[in-house]
Amino acid sequence: MSAVAEVRWTPAPVPLRAVQGSLALDLGAEPSPAPRPMTPETSALRGADTVVVSPAVRSELQQWALTFGQACLEVVLGDRPVTQLVRWTTPSIHRELAYRARVVAQATLRQAGGHGPRRPAVRPQVRQVRACFVGAGVAEVALTVQHGARHRAIAARLEVISGRWQCTALEFG
Repeated sequence: MSAVAEVRWTPAPVPLRAVQGSLALDLGAEPSPAPRPMTPETSALRGADTVVVSPAVRSELQQWALTFGQACLEVVLGDRPVTQLVRWTTPSIHRELAYRARVVAQATLRQAGGHGPRRPAVRPQVRQVRACFVGAGVAEVALTVQHGARHRAIAARLEVISGRWQCTALEFG
């Protein structure tokens, strides 16, 4: 039988709100990025987690991931500047989001950042988030996006880098 460590973290005091840019992206009180392993209370794991986390920790990260995923959608669609996600993405993911925003802007004859012709009435929305904790300070999330009658997926890997959660991998499906 393999040993499994439970991960629990307590929110660190946040002196300033994490609001950036003209659309006031506020990812709220970011989940504390430094989970501490502790003795498991039960041997049962939730889903595919390799570390046990409390329901409160899971809920907190899923809410943060939902807001982050929605912001990524808005960047790609040109409704939000990509610079608003610079704190929560690695440089390679930031470049990829900027590239995707340019491609979509060219395809729809819009200017990235929310300028240009009127947007359609139906906007994509993140509807569901599932998180899998694969290590202390590492989580993989799957987001379900609804755009009208269609559903799509976004997968992301979040890791603690420089003391905060950052997206290190992002796939649109």
